[in-house]
Amino acid sequence: METWGTSIRESDSFAGIYREFFDLYIKDEQSEIISKKIIDEIGKSLK
Repeated sequence: METWGTSIRESDSFAGIYREFFDLYIKDEQSEIISKKIIDEIGKSLK
């Protein structure tokens, strides 16, 4: 679902990252590790 708005929370990219973060956080993953995983994944997709 492609959405757009003036708020950061109205972006599909934000929604995906937010969902992934909290899915891992609920599984007791540490926030620093989750952030690194997400940043690494985004970096790979930009290459």
